[in-house]
Amino acid sequence: FSVVEIESSVPQLTFGRGYSMTRAGIVPEDVEGIDLKLPPRENVQVTMRFTPPDPDVDDAGHVYRDDYEKDAALVVLYDNDDVQNFPVSARYIHPELVANADTLDFGLVHPNAAKELKALRVTLTNDTPTDAQWTATFDGPGAHAF
Repeated sequence: FSVVEIESSVPQLTFGRGYSMTRAGIVPEDVEGIDLKLPPRENVQVTMRFTPPDPDVDDAGHVYRDDYEKDAALVVLYDNDDVQNFPVSARYIHPELVANADTLDFGLVHPNAAKELKALRVTLTNDTPTDAQWTATFDGPGAHAF
């Protein structure tokens, strides 16, 4: 997680902008070492970003699809040494398609059988709360992509 911008409802002194008072968004680098002031009944908007990690790849170049949850806190430090934590979390999930059958079995096929056999259908369902962008290929001898 990272703080992208801080915007207060009251002007703040920012050294990174030539010691100016501003209500515009302030990037975190401009307020390092500076106490922000927030009078009663005023507010501050903190824009945060979650950046997913780079994926793990095995020796064959396949990407691991590990889902995980990340928990952190936006920590506010007061000049009287009080500390206030605001929990921040993200669930990093990958889509996963579920088939209605474990395998498509065409049964016994004679070598002189017709070139086109009966068609079998499998239903793939995305049971995850994220979109699945995908393509299909076939593995094994005589496999063809569509």
